[in-house]
Amino acid sequence: MKSLVVYYSRTGNTKKIANELAKRLKSDIDEIKDKKYISTLGLLKICKQAMTQKTSEIIYSKDPKNYDLVIIGGPVWAWNLMPQLRNYLLQNKKNINNFAFFLTHGGNFGKNLEQVSKIKKPIATKCFLDKKIKADNFKKELDAFIKELK
Repeated sequence: MKSLVVYYSRTGNTKKIANELAKRLKSDIDEIKDKKYISTLGLLKICKQAMTQKTSEIIYSKDPKNYDLVIIGGPVWAWNLMPQLRNYLLQNKKNINNFAFFLTHGGNFGKNLEQVSKIKKPIATKCFLDKKIKADNFKKELDAFIKELK
């Protein structure tokens, strides 16, 4: 099965999970990036966009329609789906056959899973706590997520 791990990360926590997933699954990997630089002040705008379920301009390099499974991940901001992830899902929902979704969060994943399912239903979901990622204490949860994907 040909798989792709797609992620958006600002602090590196999501990137760490994405890289480990791609390594273990022998997947291709693609990073979602902001089309324009986002300053510290711009982060407030992104939080507002998340709360109002808006999208944000993004760039990425791999076409998800070329994969049997796409695993999408990102952080929680303002208890809502990040505008960058929302945009990726909206742009590609018809091109993705099967997809799984993972989040990194500081303690509350909010409405993310519900909002993702409204766009397209994932075959599996997983939430990873930031402090466990930083302490390299996420491997058992990652193993469980990988089992769901197979």
